Amino acid sequence: MVLGHDAAELLELEPDEVALIALPSIKQQGAVCWNNLNQGSRAEMNRDGVTDEETLRRVSWKLAAAWQWLLNEGLLAPHPGQDHPWYMATERAFVMADPLAHLSEVRSLSLLRRAQLDPTLNERVLPIFRRALYSAAVFQAMLEVEVRVRDLSGLSLNGVDLMKQAFRAHPVGPLSDPSAGVGDREARMALFWGAIGEYRNEAGHNITTPDDPQEAAEAVLLANGLLRILEGVRVRLQASRLTS
Repeated sequence: MVLGHDAAELLELEPDEVALIALPSIKQQGAVCWNNLNQGSRAEMNRDGVTDEETLRRVSWKLAAAWQWLLNEGLLAPHPGQDHPWYMATERAFVMADPLAHLSEVRSLSLLRRAQLDPTLNERVLPIFRRALYSAAVFQAMLEVEVRVRDLSGLSLNGVDLMKQAFRAHPVGPLSDPSAGVGDREARMALFWGAIGEYRNEAGHNITTPDDPQEAAEAVLLANGLLRILEGVRVRLQASRLTS
């Protein structure tokens, strides 16, 4: 058995799942070395009768990926009292009383970090998300969209009213593309109107499960997509001013 699982079970798991299964043992040991973990796992499998070199190799690769994931997520760090290559669990790891219960949270945060977020979301939303304040993170993300629309349009409206006027299809609103068809302009207006109406309304937000990190991450990514569209709008408006 490796980490309480046989080889076949372990190979069915994702690296982050293996990593979080291993984390309680790592925390308990205080100092861990990758080579010791790897060789110890091979010895355990040999005692269980697993001698197939292909299986042993695949398990080693899975453990290596899990180890690297722990490093990437800041759950492992070099042990200051030991020579390389000894590591220890970080303060963030010790906060996780039940690491597997944090799997969705960790995956969602990792998704956002890889998403090339707009700088304002990186600065103002990601820190909130890291503190597991998911409703507040969604609210702030959509607030950034609203602020950007207001700045670009020059309108002094708020919320849904701002989106309806800024992206008005006919007559063409200040952020609508006059070269696009009426249907396309209406679709763009509906996209912004719907997102703001769902997540940035007078009640704050309308996210159905504010404690769900995955849903919150998806809402933040929606805001990121809207900000990307607005950057294209900004470039178009700037080019239009230069040619007029």
